[in-house]
Parts: sequence; structure tokens; C-alpha cells
Amino acid sequence: MEHRDQLSATRSESSQSSSSDADAYRTLVLDGKTTKGVTFRWRGRSYRAFCTAEVVLAAGAINSPKILELSGIGQPNRLSDLGVTPTHDCPGVGENLQDHLQIRTVFKVQDAKNP
Repeated sequence: MEHRDQLSATRSESSQSSSSDADAYRTLVLDGKTTKGVTFRWRGRSYRAFCTAEVVLAAGAINSPKILELSGIGQPNRLSDLGVTPTHDCPGVGENLQDHLQIRTVFKVQDAKNP
């Protein structure tokens, strides 16, 4: 089901909109090399939200490249092998994922002498 600007309707006083309980589960809406919106799932239904200015993709280190690749943005050979029609050749998408593991080690020192 197509629904224009579902998220903006919830915040009509603002030019920006967001929802933490909506999943951009499939693809960006592209017009050539310009992103015009996103297909998302909200409360069990599929929607397409469109914008007139800019789209910010902030889905995290795993989901951002996933959404780009499902939209056909990435390495054409890889996308074709997975059944996704390539739209833009961007070889860096999905590469160099690194875990930013942080371990804080705490030591308890007794009877230490300062020089």
C-alpha cells in the first residue's frame, strides 16, 4: 500500500520526521541517482514515504548497507548474484565492517608505592 508522507503527518509542525517503531525493510525510492523516499513497514503494513528535500539513512552499521544493497546500490556483481537489480555502482557499500568492541579493564591495587 502506498501512503505519501505518513511520518510527516504525525508531526505536521515540523519539516523533519522520524519514527522509532518503523522498519525500512526493503528499499529506498530512487529517481535516477536521487533518493526520494523509503519503503517501510509500520504497525504491520507497508508504506512508501516521500520527501521534498533530503533523505538521511541512519540505520546503523548493519542495516544501512543492507538497505543500500537491497535498493541496488553497491557492487553490481554481488547484487546480481543475489537477485537484486544494480542501480548504482558503489563498491564500498557493505565493505570494511568492523566491530568496535570496547573493554574497560579495572584493576584494584593495594599497597602501591609512589616514587
